[in-house]
This record gives sequence, C-alpha cells and structure tokens, in this order.
Amino acid sequence: MRQLGKKKIIPFDTERKSLEHRIQRLQRLCDNESDLVAIRDAINAVDEGKEAFINSRRARQEELPDSERAKALAGYDQLLDLVTQLQSKANDLLKNSSQQPHLSQNTATQHQ
Repeated sequence: MRQLGKKKIIPFDTERKSLEHRIQRLQRLCDNESDLVAIRDAINAVDEGKEAFINSRRARQEELPDSERAKALAGYDQLLDLVTQLQSKANDLLKNSSQQPHLSQNTATQHQ
C-alpha cells in the first residue's frame, strides 16, 4: 500500500540532476569563452557525471514500469546527446584557443 504524501523517487533522478547541473555550468563557461582552465575542469566534471548517470541508468532501468520505460529512456538519451554536443563544442573551444596564444596567456594570467 502506498502512503499518501510520500514523493515517489524516480530511478537515477539524483544522477540526472547532477549531470544537468554540470551541463549548465559547462554551457555557461563555453558561452563566456574566457576561462579555459575552468572549461577543462567542467569537461572532466561532466565526464564523471555522465559515467555515474549511465551506470545508474543501467542498474535501475528495469525498475521502471513498462509504460514509462520507453519515454524515460528516450529523454535520458536526449540528455546524453546534449552532453556529447556540448563536450564537442568545449573541446573545439580549447583547441581553437591553443592556436591563439594570446587567449591562453590571458587565461593563465587570470589564474595566477
């Protein structure tokens, strides 16, 4: 029997929220394009969050009712696609900045 007032915990919701938070941070850094060290750190944080999310999803996806599973998994796949696109954008930013020494020097100076 289900108790009223208790919130249903969605499988791998914690990992999803953590990953979304890390994605938002990386997006803000990429939009600003000035702090290359922070962008590198954010890429690593997103990688860690993505791995935790995937592992959790794998372990718990069978807990979802059949009626919800396909929709939930499609949403999570979209989230992972967003991660891939954003990481590609961030990596391109880092690559392009390494070809422009004045940007890299300015960023290094900011962190000293």
